[in-house]
Formats: sequence, C-alpha cells, structure tokens
Amino acid sequence: MKRIIRNIQASLALVTCTSSQALCQAETPEYIAKKIRKEYSEGNTDKALRLATQGIKKNPEDYSLLTIRGRIYEEENQHAKAESDYTNVISKNKTDAGVYHRRGVVRFFQLKFTDSLTDFDKFIEMVPSQEPYHWQRGLVHYYAGKYKAGRKQFEVHQTVNSQDVENAVWHYLCIAKTDGTKKAEDNFIKITSDRRVPLKQIHALFAGKGTEQQVLDAIIAGNPNPTALNRNQFYGHLYLGLYFEAQSKPNKAAKYIALAAEDHESHGYMGQVARVHHEWLKQKTKTKHTKNNK
Repeated sequence: MKRIIRNIQASLALVTCTSSQALCQAETPEYIAKKIRKEYSEGNTDKALRLATQGIKKNPEDYSLLTIRGRIYEEENQHAKAESDYTNVISKNKTDAGVYHRRGVVRFFQLKFTDSLTDFDKFIEMVPSQEPYHWQRGLVHYYAGKYKAGRKQFEVHQTVNSQDVENAVWHYLCIAKTDGTKKAEDNFIKITSDRRVPLKQIHALFAGKGTEQQVLDAIIAGNPNPTALNRNQFYGHLYLGLYFEAQSKPNKAAKYIALAAEDHESHGYMGQVARVHHEWLKQKTKTKHTKNNK
C-alpha cells in the first residue's frame, strides 16, 4: 500500500511539473500580448493593464509588453505613464523608430514641446521617407517657437497632401509669427477640394475673403445631425481661435479655443491639439500675471 501511495504521489508530482512547464511555455510574451489585446478590444481596460504589468514583471528584458502597455496608456489619455513606458522601451531597444514617434506624441500632449520635437526629429532621422507625411512635427515646431522650420514642414507636407485646409492654415500661422499676417496672407496656400465643414469658410477667412459670421453660419447650415454638428463646431471654433490669435485678438482667440477644447476627447489628434493650445494659453497668461506682480 505504501509503495502504491508513493507511486501515486510521484505520478502527481510528475503531472504537476509537466503542467507547470507547459504553462510556462504558453506564457510567452507573444501569448501574453495576445491576451492583453483580446481584453482591451473587449473593453476590459483594467484587466488588460493588469495582464500587461504582470507580464512585464515576468519578462523584465522583453520590451514588446512595455510597448503594448504604453499604447493602452496613450489611448486612455494617461500620457505621463505612456511616456514612461516608451522611455523604458527605448532603453532596451533604440532601433524601433515608431517608439520615438509615439513618445514624441505623448510628450506633445503634455506640452513638452522641445522633448517632443527631439523625438520626432529622431524618428525622421531613422525613417527619412516619412518626413513629408509628418505634419505632427510641424505642429510641434509651431509650439516650440521654431516657426521657419514649421513653415518648411508644412510646405513639404503639401507635396503629399495637397488639399488640406488645416495644413494651409498652420503654414499661414508660422509665417504670421515671423513676417506678419500680410505676408502670411500673400503666401496662403490655395485649397479647392477640402469638403469638411466649415473648412471652406475657414480658408476664405484666412485668405482675407471671409468673415467670422460666415464660419458660424456654415457650422449649422443644413441642420446637421448631432454628430456632424459637434464635428463642425469643433473645427470652426478651433480655427476661429487660431485666426483671432494671429490677428492679435487674444480674448476672442481664448474664447474659441476654450470652446474647441471642451469636448477634445471626441476629436482625435486635433482634439488633443485644442486641449494643448488651451492649456498653453493658460500657462502664458499665468506667467504674464506672475511677472506683472513682481
């Protein structure tokens, strides 16, 4: 009987060991990554992050799980945590150009303009063919005060995206900062086929041929459904704000930028730009008040 018990115990130990080995083999970073993506796609953000964190602890030398967790943090607007994960990825693998781009994005979203530009420049250095497409870099040039470089970036972007009112406007804004609005108007890029509402009227406004009221009227023309109205209002308010800022009318600029920033999470990257600009204006106002009170 004792011998039988010993044999059963040995068999159980062997089964346990074999099962553990199979489990260990299954829990590769690739397998964990698949589980994380599944949970996140099903809306289980907390569980996805928990799986990612556990996987990172089990695989400290692997950087793929750090990248995935960073992307989740980025999507969830936890930009500081995303930046931290991307920085850790870069410390383990300096050859992934995409991570420099992603870190540049979340740094921009935190108003870290110089650091963001450094990452975007590194990305372009590693993948030069992407320079014409990198309009995000042009935006950071503007906020970092690199207006001539921003102008150049928007000009090269024009070669691959020739009918984008937004590109024309940011090009205008960069010139206005260095040479004034008259020069910016003289060099304003002609756009004829951007059908987004109310960008046709925005283009006319910056070209000196339209009015604020025409933009506001276009936003509500045709009784748009709530989703379309929200989108129209966002773009109208954002670019009205930028227009009045270029025209040295800070109060009107601040009003429209604040309106654009209210629902920024619904408008992708440009929604974040509106939020960044709103926070940037508040920072500058606070700095100005501090200096005046000294």
